[in-house]
Amino acid sequence: MNTDFRAKSTLGVALVGVLLLAPFAVNHVRQERMLLALGTGVIVLTLAALAWLGRKGYYHPWVTFAGLTPPMLLFLGVSIWELGVIGALWCFPAILIFYFMLPEKLAWLSNALLYAIEVPLAWTVVETPVAVRVAATLLGVSVMAAIFVRVMSQQQQALEVRAFSDALTGLHNRALLESTLEQAMEQARRTGLPMTLLALDLDWFK
Repeated sequence: MNTDFRAKSTLGVALVGVLLLAPFAVNHVRQERMLLALGTGVIVLTLAALAWLGRKGYYHPWVTFAGLTPPMLLFLGVSIWELGVIGALWCFPAILIFYFMLPEKLAWLSNALLYAIEVPLAWTVVETPVAVRVAATLLGVSVMAAIFVRVMSQQQQALEVRAFSDALTGLHNRALLESTLEQAMEQARRTGLPMTLLALDLDWFK
């Protein structure tokens, strides 16, 4: 169920990212900032591909991490180098994208890499007082986003336990059975492998 949540979250966030960044890519081309246009275009295509995979219900944490984090960090580096503090502003939505599209630990890793790469770069291209504030606010946003995602994840897990298990016995209920059967049938259709259903009746307890 957590994978399904991540796939849907990836789909929504990626679509918003495409709609938000596409006009900037066009504008960079018009202003002949070709390096920025290329970086923005790569991010748009990456998000579009992840949205398409999310629409298909496919989500794999390491594929998303490998497809998202390196181009995002490269894009942020080019933005900061070309635009200074204005480019550094893109680090804030990037932090949220990482937390909503990646599992918690991979999101931590992506944000740690962002902080380790982009903050020193910002320090070299903007004034020190501004760089200090950028570093502090990025750290604050990252920590608050991590707390929010952790609380949301814990609540989701608690809701899943209530939805798919019997409160008295702790056994899985019919809702989980139906969901599992649907996933198994979809896998059988996708892979062509045969599927077998075994039902046991022990003193009228199925």
